Amino acid sequence: MIDKAIFEEEVIYEKTYPREDIAELHATLSEEVDDQDRKKKQRITFDEIIEEIYEGVEYEPLPERAKSAEIFVELAKRISEIYELDVKIVKHYSHITVDFCFSSSGCMGFLKHIIRFADDISFFANIKGYEIVMSLDHYTHAETRHGRRIHP
Repeated sequence: MIDKAIFEEEVIYEKTYPREDIAELHATLSEEVDDQDRKKKQRITFDEIIEEIYEGVEYEPLPERAKSAEIFVELAKRISEIYELDVKIVKHYSHITVDFCFSSSGCMGFLKHIIRFADDISFFANIKGYEIVMSLDHYTHAETRHGRRIHP
């Protein structure tokens, strides 16, 4: 059985700034269509999928990463405030995620400072009414799957 604690998450910080909502209608309509398609295609239960994903996964705390995790969070807050980027910072069981939401733009070199602390980076387009969502993960626990270290 899977330890339910791995699913717990805590929003550490969230800040949004005023923006135009032209794309929001399009995003909402797209999500509704996607939800309908998913419901039609679903044949196995959510619990079965989660059980398969987390089978054989173990987590080991990395206390030496506590300071870098703290810097990661503070740097994300500062970047959001200085450049008025919407941000959401979430503490998961094994890592901290920072989601920066913005419209495409040049001269984004200021992000290089926080990217240095990221163990994983993902980009999503046209989500929640934003042109780009950049998701950065900083691991606080080592993740091992079937005896093989996956993160970090």
